[in-house]
Amino acid sequence: MSPGRHASDDSSFARSAGGAATRGIILIVVAVLVGVVLIATAVDDTNQITAAGPGTTAPPATAAPTDTSPTTAGDPSAPATTAATPATTAAAAPTDTGAATPTTTAGAVFEPRPNSVVSVQVANTTRVGGAAGRMTDTLKAQGYVTLTAVTDTGGVQAITKIHHVGGYLLEAQKMAGLLSLDPEASVFSMPSNPGATISDYAEPNILVLLGSELAN
Repeated sequence: MSPGRHASDDSSFARSAGGAATRGIILIVVAVLVGVVLIATAVDDTNQITAAGPGTTAPPATAAPTDTSPTTAGDPSAPATTAATPATTAAAAPTDTGAATPTTTAGAVFEPRPNSVVSVQVANTTRVGGAAGRMTDTLKAQGYVTLTAVTDTGGVQAITKIHHVGGYLLEAQKMAGLLSLDPEASVFSMPSNPGATISDYAEPNILVLLGSELAN
């Protein structure tokens, strides 16, 4: 009985040992294959990352200048618009300014009114009787609208003065020239209240205050 058991036990042990060895070899082979696959995969991934890295970085950097360069060089509308604007402005400014000024200046011509529409009154400041009446006749002969000759009680004047209301400067200067007086030194604006010293003041366009040099 004992020897048979030993023989049976030895056979089972040998089979078990043989199966374990086979499984160990298979596991080793599988492990080696898995290692090879993993190494190959890692190498492929590394190559892809290395190749993709510069490739991915380079295109964006290249794309930005490439898109900007053609747009600037190939767009003719921008220079054309910029060139047209100054040309229009430069042409319009001088034309409008130069046309208006000469026309207004050339058309402004000032001349004294005709004697027939200018009223005049002579006031005698001297003690020469009838002098104002005689001067009135002289001016009437020149075509003026003459009013009644009067006397100025404000005092004797050595020099005749010609006073005018607003807007009658040229007419007063013309009358001074007719009487051989200085058109600048003998012409004045109308006194503020000539009626204070002149009786029967008629509010003429021109008032002649007759002085001693023309009284006769």
